[in-house]
Amino acid sequence: MATSWAIRKQAEPSADALSLASLSAEARALWRLRYQRFRWALRIVLAESRLRLALIAVLSLVLWGVIFWLCLDGFHFLRAAVAHTPTHDQIVHHVFGMYLLALMLMLTISSGILLYGMLFRGPDIAFLLTLPVSTERVFLHKFQEAVWLSSWAFVLLSSPMFVAYGLAAQSPWYYYAVLVPFLAAFSYIPAAVGAMACLVVVRWFPGARMLFLAGVIVVLLAGGAWVVRGLSSTSPGDLLTPNWFQSILHRLRFSQHRMLPSWWVSMGILEASQPKQPAPWTTRPPWAESLLFLGLTISNALFFRQVA
Repeated sequence: MATSWAIRKQAEPSADALSLASLSAEARALWRLRYQRFRWALRIVLAESRLRLALIAVLSLVLWGVIFWLCLDGFHFLRAAVAHTPTHDQIVHHVFGMYLLALMLMLTISSGILLYGMLFRGPDIAFLLTLPVSTERVFLHKFQEAVWLSSWAFVLLSSPMFVAYGLAAQSPWYYYAVLVPFLAAFSYIPAAVGAMACLVVVRWFPGARMLFLAGVIVVLLAGGAWVVRGLSSTSPGDLLTPNWFQSILHRLRFSQHRMLPSWWVSMGILEASQPKQPAPWTTRPPWAESLLFLGLTISNALFFRQVA
């Protein structure tokens, strides 16, 4: 009797064995897993698909260079065509806001679709759920991968425009230093919104996922057609006139809403691009306003990530 009780006591797991790992230990373990997967994928690509990798790198550089050259030429033309500095800055602000707003919508959709495939269609999700880690950590693991996969194209398409504007405006060095934090924090916000939309659709509309996605696409296409129709409803004789510019800015005023993350990023980037001398009664440096908008963007990115 005593012998059998001792055997059962040794076979029972202890309380330490049943407890989950700490949050930091979970994060380190999944980051090691991602690192090993990246190493093996890179080794396979270098061994079997060197030509494909070289083509991707070359074509990406060519695309970046073409976008950079077009944007640089466009900003120089805008500077020469609009000599009034406040009007020029207002036009650039509207261009940045509209561009970032469109990319925010695309990032929201793409991150939601990617996260759906990773969380509910991925071949490794069943294995990850059997590990002694929390469900939230598995979600964060896939969410980070979705952010990376959906934002690399955003950085590829947006960075040449911002670099070109910095060169055209002769911006100081800290303008280029804040570009990467701004773009990284901004990409987290639509990714988190897309993740929340994905979870809501799977939880409450499990049988109508494709219908819901089709409805979202129809709404976005209708909104894009409405914007294009509003911007193109001008007579040919009014192009590039002061009235034409004012009309375009008036129609794009919806992209300047203060609650939009695209407005925060465009304001922060523009504040950093044009150094201003501090007022005599203050010691605030010229890049302080840009850092305020950067802090606002980062805090909201962390907030939406935590909500997701």
